[in-house]
Amino acid sequence: MGSLRGLGPQLESSMRRTDALPSLRRRLLGGETLYGLVIKPPAPALVEMCAAAGFDFAFIDGEHGTGDALEWEHHVRAGESFGLPSIVRVGSHHASE
Repeated sequence: MGSLRGLGPQLESSMRRTDALPSLRRRLLGGETLYGLVIKPPAPALVEMCAAAGFDFAFIDGEHGTGDALEWEHHVRAGESFGLPSIVRVGSHHASE
């Protein structure tokens, strides 16, 4: 994370290493209480804010929106850049719907 030094210590400290915590699945199965935030696209910046605020995961609700797979990918990547796991709910597995 040395290349982020110019962006400020707050940003650096909010970015977590992805190997620092067990997977979301393991944490849930272990009975840990986790906190997440429901986010409706388009709002990848909200995913970043969710991570910086200390949430455990982001729930990206794409079921009742206008988002598509590429848009959801931006949200997931925003979370990944901070080590924040994401769950995406889609309305259908068919590309035409």
